[in-house]
Amino acid sequence: MAQINKEKFAAAINKLGNQDQRNLAIGYMKLVNSDKLHMVDYIKKGDKLPSEAKIAYGDISSATVAGHGGGAMTKRTDYGSYTTIITNGLRDNTNILSGGSVLNQVVKPTTVTQVTAHELLGHGLGYIYGNHNASSTQVDNIFLRSKGVNEYYREKTFHDEEPKVSESEAKEVPVYLRSIN
Repeated sequence: MAQINKEKFAAAINKLGNQDQRNLAIGYMKLVNSDKLHMVDYIKKGDKLPSEAKIAYGDISSATVAGHGGGAMTKRTDYGSYTTIITNGLRDNTNILSGGSVLNQVVKPTTVTQVTAHELLGHGLGYIYGNHNASSTQVDNIFLRSKGVNEYYREKTFHDEEPKVSESEAKEVPVYLRSIN
């Protein structure tokens, strides 16, 4: 399978507007160049799940995926990862105002592009390189910053996880997204 040339890629991402955009691009390059397969299905709530989804998740419905974790699900597989995103089933994210506490919350809509980054770069690559749950929340924050959003951030408590993490940890860039190597 063809791979992205790292030298040409490095030159190309230097033209991107900010470091967070470069970090996201690095993640997508690593997905393409990976020897693992990361499959994604985009479906609507109520649609029948593809047979591959049944293999990855068991006998569940698209409504179950929509209700799980905000409208998407990623599982580790023998070949890499499998993701299903319910495009009309995404729930709003609870975020924390920067410099605030969990009491200073703001609810914002989630986009399909944000969930794609969260699932593929956070969970999918996270299964390969490290802690997929912490990484997925950090990817959310990279995505938000890449769009110029700095007044609030996602904190992993709202990813159905414990323990709570500091604002600085939630905003870190996973090691595997810091460099093309």
